[in-house]
Amino acid sequence: MKSEIKTYYTLIVKESEGRGRGVFTEEDIPKEVLVEISPIIEIKKTDENTIKYVYMTSENTKKYISLGYAGLYNHSDEPNITSKVNPKDNTIVVKSKRDIKKGEELFINYGNRLDYFI
Repeated sequence: MKSEIKTYYTLIVKESEGRGRGVFTEEDIPKEVLVEISPIIEIKKTDENTIKYVYMTSENTKKYISLGYAGLYNHSDEPNITSKVNPKDNTIVVKSKRDIKKGEELFINYGNRLDYFI
């Protein structure tokens, strides 16, 4: 299977005030569209430095790290994107929850991402 990062909009990583790095859009993104599909790899061990970049299965039996932007999205209680892990295809699928304006930072809800699996 061919693994590649597919982004459907122009995204950049830059400083996010009070959060370190974040992912921002350089163009408007409509509601409910694909933003990114990126490959994931299963990892066996995590530590305090890597756990914040990890997606886990709902049973917490497997851990994955994204090879795309998905590991860099910051948390919000009111996220503008969702992410779903597809272990069968070894990908994370990211979609917009609402219209996102050019220059906005993309946010996921860290609590929800642990339970959203295809």
